Amino acid sequence: MLRRHMLGRGPINQPPHDTLFRCLSAWVDVFQPTGRCMYSTVPTSGARQARTTKALHTDNSIESDHVRWRTSPDRHPWQSAALILKPGWRPIERGRRKEDMLSPWPKPDDVPPPSVPPQPPDTYDDEAKIDIGSQDDLDFLENVDNLRVTGLDDDALPISRGAFRLQQMFAPTPLGKPDMEPPPHRVLFRWYLIAREAGELAYLARSGILSSLIALFGSRSIAHSRIPGTSVQKFYADTAYEQNIDVHHPFTAWIRKDFRRLTHWEYVRRIARDKQEVGFPLTYRDTYWLFMAHLANAHRTQNVLRRKVAMGSVRRLFPTLQRWRRVRVYVPYVYGLLSLPLTEDIMGEAIRAIVRYHSSRVQGMRRMPLPELYSELLRACWQCNMPHLAEPLIQSLAEVTHSEWRRRSPAEDINDFGVAPFSPIPSTEDLHAFLLGAILPGSNVVHRYSEAGYYDQSLRLWARKEMDDVMSNPSEALPNLMLVLLPSLPRNARRYELDSTASTGSPQTVEGVSSNTSWTVACGLATLKSACIHGRPERLEEIRGRLWTSWMQALPSCRVHPIVHFSILLSFLQLAEIPEDAAYASEVVDWIFQNPQVLQLSNIPSEVTTWQTELTVALLKAVVCVAYPGHLPLFPFWKRTRRLFSKGHEQTDLILNRLVHALLPSNVALACAVLEDAKGAQIDIWPATITGFFFNALSDGRLDLSFKVLQPNWLQDDGQRRLHMQILIENVTRDAEVRLPQDQRSIFGRALAQALKSEIKLLPQTWKAALLVLIRSGDLKWPVSLVERLDELLRSGRLPGRLGEYVPRRLYRNVPASGSKELIKRLGRLIGKIPHLSKLPQEPTSDPAVVFATQLRRPVAQMIWQHNQPYVHNLVLTKALRVATRKGSNLSTSKLARNMLLKLSWGDAAVDPVTVNLLLHSVLRWDRSIPLRTLWSLFDRLFVLGYPGSDAYPSGLFGTINDSNLSPHPPQRSIHPARHARPLYKMFIRAFARAGDWESARAVVGLLTVAKEAEIARQRAELRERRSRSTYLVNRRQYLLRWRPKWEDPQIWEGLTINQIKKRLWSKFFYHMPLAQDELFYSVGEPM
Repeated sequence: MLRRHMLGRGPINQPPHDTLFRCLSAWVDVFQPTGRCMYSTVPTSGARQARTTKALHTDNSIESDHVRWRTSPDRHPWQSAALILKPGWRPIERGRRKEDMLSPWPKPDDVPPPSVPPQPPDTYDDEAKIDIGSQDDLDFLENVDNLRVTGLDDDALPISRGAFRLQQMFAPTPLGKPDMEPPPHRVLFRWYLIAREAGELAYLARSGILSSLIALFGSRSIAHSRIPGTSVQKFYADTAYEQNIDVHHPFTAWIRKDFRRLTHWEYVRRIARDKQEVGFPLTYRDTYWLFMAHLANAHRTQNVLRRKVAMGSVRRLFPTLQRWRRVRVYVPYVYGLLSLPLTEDIMGEAIRAIVRYHSSRVQGMRRMPLPELYSELLRACWQCNMPHLAEPLIQSLAEVTHSEWRRRSPAEDINDFGVAPFSPIPSTEDLHAFLLGAILPGSNVVHRYSEAGYYDQSLRLWARKEMDDVMSNPSEALPNLMLVLLPSLPRNARRYELDSTASTGSPQTVEGVSSNTSWTVACGLATLKSACIHGRPERLEEIRGRLWTSWMQALPSCRVHPIVHFSILLSFLQLAEIPEDAAYASEVVDWIFQNPQVLQLSNIPSEVTTWQTELTVALLKAVVCVAYPGHLPLFPFWKRTRRLFSKGHEQTDLILNRLVHALLPSNVALACAVLEDAKGAQIDIWPATITGFFFNALSDGRLDLSFKVLQPNWLQDDGQRRLHMQILIENVTRDAEVRLPQDQRSIFGRALAQALKSEIKLLPQTWKAALLVLIRSGDLKWPVSLVERLDELLRSGRLPGRLGEYVPRRLYRNVPASGSKELIKRLGRLIGKIPHLSKLPQEPTSDPAVVFATQLRRPVAQMIWQHNQPYVHNLVLTKALRVATRKGSNLSTSKLARNMLLKLSWGDAAVDPVTVNLLLHSVLRWDRSIPLRTLWSLFDRLFVLGYPGSDAYPSGLFGTINDSNLSPHPPQRSIHPARHARPLYKMFIRAFARAGDWESARAVVGLLTVAKEAEIARQRAELRERRSRSTYLVNRRQYLLRWRPKWEDPQIWEGLTINQIKKRLWSKFFYHMPLAQDELFYSVGEPM
């Protein structure tokens, strides 16, 4: 035991006298009070009193040739022996406190140092308030035993190396060199543990170093755990959100990411606990980072019990942060509560927190995701069958959206180009989309609330059924949905009808019933709008009429926010979209003009302007939708709407651009008519509006409208016009099989001509694809004209390359076939400038890679059995053939591959099967003009070379090889093993299927079974050859000879049989097995 503790567990490599000297020296040190080890964890008072500044360079150590002894005069001998350090060995710590031995925290020696520490940033986080000074050079790979032995007072520099390094890093006054690279986070925590063992936490807490460490590790815990609702956390990949962390937490940029052990929140908890133990309270920054660290741990863990424990710490810290008015912790705190198994207490606490956050948030603070958070809370209330808790959320909903609307002006996002979309008054969809999101069947299939065990499956199935009924028959299913969405009604209430004004369940006032009716109508309109997405419902007019009647009855006595009525009115106007809705639209419009006082329009000029813009856009959209395709009464009706707003300032350009934005993307033609009227009235059309119209028309297939708005009289910016023209051409050429109608061929040709005139840079492949689109669509005049223009630009040097790179070969085939003498004459002038590509290359002079691959072929006389590994030239040929595509294939490469395959089939060349499959793949994939008879002949010539199944078909599978033809190589042990037969058969099956010959394809499919059986037989033969009796005996003999004694002559064992070797080893088993005896026993007394 003494030898193992003092000298290690390995064999003794020192002389006997040196070993004895070391044992005796250690034994004497145990019973003689010579001092203590520098790594003792319990410093005495005498050690602290003996610290003076004069001992900065003292070193109480005794060094010898093999051992270093570290001692100190205040160590008692009965606590632990002195530590004997060998060079390069890790020390064994003795006498650590029991709580530290049982702690799961990583010890300083267990932390692997990094190889390359990253660079520090230039700026640091305002929350952490960390000031890093310059440091001296550090070696992170050295052992922690190399402590700085000092004896100082509490007011002087620290004694331990860990506290000294931390003081160098975080002290206000720099103490080292300015070119120091900051260490990784594990090295920082190792320094902290060293300072803690030396009892210097008070010094670190008083100097602010502990607060800096808490902020450092707290920010890193957020980076490693995704916390919803925080500014630093966005749901990106681990390699993508690192840039976002550098913006919000720059101090963490130089810390190396280590996902093996995410213990940053444990670091924060341990440091905060130690700071309180030494008598220093936590500051508000310490509390904040401790709060975020526990929250990160709650989101990181997958265990519900551990999440409850972590959130318990979070809930205890939250009131403290509330008193300090730390408003940024509200939203993450609510998301953390929603990650727990939801009970009524937890839901109530989350709702109280978010309502208080909204009521006490600071003016001008960056907007938090309140609508998303409200949606989460309402969905949780519904899923947990607790809708009665959501009443304060619904009541504060109108105020939240209205305050958000008043905070922004309508045109604050408009720059020189006119950025769209805009910021209108919240409509019904904005107000109630999250309400309906709580009952949509698609949003609740996989949700975290269902994983906690408090999710009612029957409620989910009921909501799905009711939502399906809404889509088919909204008037019957809407009342039941309102029971969930309206928490003011009791849960056991009877069916709530839209036209009912009686109280349900409990006594209510007329104003309360009318308010509930207004909310019901609003949700019904939103549901009806969602049902119209996939088509117009059959009973749309009936349901829309009932909703309008119910709202008219409840409106005089309703006491809700005016913005709710305004949003409902806008939704009613949006339901008029076709000419059949003319009567309904006129009824709504007449009511608006007859009762303007019911809307309770605001008296604030800015709000009046915004309300006027939104209502005018909705009215104009309804009027032009029901009047199209007839005359559009746009401007006469526009003058009538100005009477509703006497105090507002009308923004004509804003209203018109908003109208075009509202008509897209469903009514592209109507939006074009509105733009033409606006152009005639000389109203400013924003470039963003033209851009939005261009993309919507392009996606709708209207090339004429897309090309029309790109003219100089519409889009004045030349750069934007050139960019959108390039987008138009590339969008048309994206589909390889597109065929343009007759009325759009000339439009596309004019676009290409304008691109050449404006010198828009397009790739040669794009020009070739554009000409193919025109040729495929049946137009040859525009392609010939464009080719002539391309030839002029190429000769002048304004375009790079040659004409053959821009012109497709199909043009030289279709123009003579058309019989047009004019086009043939114009094209004949360019024929001499294009190389003749129809002839097969006789010599491989096109591609160096193919030349290198084909020159390694051998004659038939040298064909032998080859291994399955491909040759080097196969790898080169693979790269040369894989680049062949429909648009950018090298014609010479595919022609050469076909010629090479033809020679191979006639026996003029011999290559391995991998090369055969590569050549065949290149020919059959890209060259689809091969006749069917040629495919039969090619398959038979390759098939009889020895592929599986060729024995039953001497003349080939299709009988194309007869006595008159040249006889191929006899089907003996050929160069084609069975391993590569199935890929070859599958390539021919695809080729026959593309050619339409299904009988030939079925015949080759029957050979796949034969090829599979041949492959199995080949594998079994190789297995038998590998596991033969002779191979087994050789391997067994080599295994037994490993255990022979090393000092015996190997020639004695060579002549023995296997049984003799076994008997000889068994007789010497006790002496020759390494596990039977200790090697140390036999090593004593041997010469070294």
